[in-house]
Amino acid sequence: GLSTGLEYFPGNIASDDEITSLLKVIKKHDCIYATHVRNRDEKFASGFSEAFRVAEKMGIKLQISHAVPKYGAPKMASDWFLEELSKYGKTTDIACDVIPYVWGPTSVTAILPNTVLKNNTNTIVKILKDKRVREQIKNQKRPIWLLFRDRCWDKICIYHSIKYPEFIGKSLIEISKKLGVTPFDAIIDFLIAEGENMFSALMIGKIKNEKDLKKIINHPLVGVISDGMSLSIKGKLKNVRWSPG
Repeated sequence: GLSTGLEYFPGNIASDDEITSLLKVIKKHDCIYATHVRNRDEKFASGFSEAFRVAEKMGIKLQISHAVPKYGAPKMASDWFLEELSKYGKTTDIACDVIPYVWGPTSVTAILPNTVLKNNTNTIVKILKDKRVREQIKNQKRPIWLLFRDRCWDKICIYHSIKYPEFIGKSLIEISKKLGVTPFDAIIDFLIAEGENMFSALMIGKIKNEKDLKKIINHPLVGVISDGMSLSIKGKLKNVRWSPG
């Protein structure tokens, strides 16, 4: 099958035409299309609708990852999603998965815009030291989590770190006090300190609503996943993980 991560760089720059071209191959071999949709907060409807529409149009099997609206989505988002899932589920082979927690993980580097992420690690470190760039990142209108835009620092914690293992489980408020800087500067300085390991650094945020989670998890087309990953216990790959510690 084929999987896409349309909420993250470089997947978020993929066009409809590019995705459709790839899905023609999936259709030919009767495989599954699994997707992490483009948006699950303010523009949740367009994100999920894109997945539903393309699966119906192409006549392919669809798996939607993390099918719960995130912090910033309107109150009716989960009801809308379930209605659409039931509607498209009548004509299309669809299944969804959810992580059964209100807290969810992501890479710390996900807070960076595409213009920064397109560079290699050493260049990113240099870029993050530029005050103008830091201001641009700070004032993003649509960061990966709207928790950053709304400055919900108590709802964002470090989940995995090579440089600062003592920060694991600590909120950005706690870390900022420890470093003597603002929460925003703390997370940028944290990435600089991680250096070549920055893409292994993880954070966890309170990005979901328990009521929405319970409602969606009970739908017959929805299953549960761990969203965990570990590649090796030794060598360089031991630092590539998707779990705390």
